[in-house]
Amino acid sequence: MHQATFGFLYKFRELQKTDLVNCSVNLEAKLTHGETKDIDGYMLAEELQSLSSIIPEAIHNNPVKLLKFLTINKRYNDFPNTHIAL
Repeated sequence: MHQATFGFLYKFRELQKTDLVNCSVNLEAKLTHGETKDIDGYMLAEELQSLSSIIPEAIHNNPVKLLKFLTINKRYNDFPNTHIAL
């Protein structure tokens, strides 16, 4: 279950844009209860694409390190959907 839902966060840099959007929208659906959404899947895909160019190579396949990177560098407000998804 975890891999099917969150597994793309380990390899988002390798995904084609359409696959990244589909995975992100699927995660949005899993994190939605009634009318309340924890994330916006389309914005998550955009954030992950932007992050691809700024994160160090050593952390791109490690969601825990990516979360630490966002937190230590105070970038969680710049990437709110990513911060929640991680």
